[in-house]
Amino acid sequence: MTSICSAIHSLAGRLYAILWESRCRVCGTPCPPKDAIPLCPECAAELKPIQDAFCPGCGEIFKKKDTRRFFCDNCLHNPPPWREIHFFGIYDHLLRDILIDFKYHENLAAGNLIGSLLAQSMPDSFYAAPHILAPIPLSKKRLLKKGFNQALELARPIARRFAIPLIPDALIRTRETRPQNTLNSYDRYANIAGAFAAVPQKVAGKHIILVDDVMTTGHTMREAAHVLLRAHAASIRVLVAARTPKPGG
Repeated sequence: MTSICSAIHSLAGRLYAILWESRCRVCGTPCPPKDAIPLCPECAAELKPIQDAFCPGCGEIFKKKDTRRFFCDNCLHNPPPWREIHFFGIYDHLLRDILIDFKYHENLAAGNLIGSLLAQSMPDSFYAAPHILAPIPLSKKRLLKKGFNQALELARPIARRFAIPLIPDALIRTRETRPQNTLNSYDRYANIAGAFAAVPQKVAGKHIILVDDVMTTGHTMREAAHVLLRAHAASIRVLVAARTPKPGG
């Protein structure tokens, strides 16, 4: 009788595993459905939120490990137009590969994954007070060509998780610009200057979370933040999936 019960228990366990097993959202490897975002151990190890100390003004990562966040000298003397920045991780390795697949190969499931991971890693200050999510917009021409706005898609899981209003047209592009990743720092600044307009009725008096996929020099975010503040936004926070590593860092 005992052996029969053991066999039934074993069979039930295998059936449960087959019926309820989930697959890693990155590589497709079967994994137990214990987490809200199923990832195999290998992918989970590579997709951990940033653990290093970094500047909440510009996102510069420090080698010092004894504290999570403190402002760098540059941000102390030249504060950014936002209160703080948060990013999930460094634009490198697996995170970079997933973002490239999402952004350039129309893998919206990859964007949903990164948006969900970004939402999990967000500090309390990003949702403790009423905020609205404002994705960095694409131009009409680029949006028609791509078919989606990567910043908007990243913001969707965050809006769902925290019930934060998502306002896709809080910011609009006023002109075409060249892709920032093809330009040096000086040309990026000139390229993005005057490229945005805010809708005062949607942003005045609001605490804004600006959302984008990758931040490098920060020129795009600075321009967008200044435009929102001129439209009387109450405050700005910046949320990006990845921060590019400092050259030579």
